[in-house]
Amino acid sequence: WARVGLIGDTSAARKPKTVAGATAGSARTLASNATGSSRPEMAAITGATIDRLMADPLVLELCSAAMREAAAIGAGIGCPVNQTPEDRHQITARLGAFKTSMLQDVEAGRPIELDAIVAAVHEIGARLGLPMPHIGGLLGLVRLFGRVHGLYPAE
Repeated sequence: WARVGLIGDTSAARKPKTVAGATAGSARTLASNATGSSRPEMAAITGATIDRLMADPLVLELCSAAMREAAAIGAGIGCPVNQTPEDRHQITARLGAFKTSMLQDVEAGRPIELDAIVAAVHEIGARLGLPMPHIGGLLGLVRLFGRVHGLYPAE
């Protein structure tokens, strides 16, 4: 659980209050960030700006499904997510066309921050025993993309 440990202080002096070494504060941050999960990854592997991702109904549903899984993980660690994927999509739609930071990293040839954005969420969900077919699929696709392009460490 080294990757998850990065999101919270797991020293003996500060006992974790939630699963996988995340403190209550970092767990809230993780749960909040997880609701936006999937769009940055989809942008990275497709090269599309957010508006184009959201304009494709199949991609939008995949993103929504991953967001629902992330919300279940947040609830499982005591950090409920009160926004629906549709709520998040409406907020994002108002921002117009933009490139996610992960897409910008890909275009610049910089390593992608997959562990902090997706892998930690996936690991916590696995620890909770929650099904995560969409988050797992996205993690696998983006991890492979990153490895093929030299943007994510090899196994």
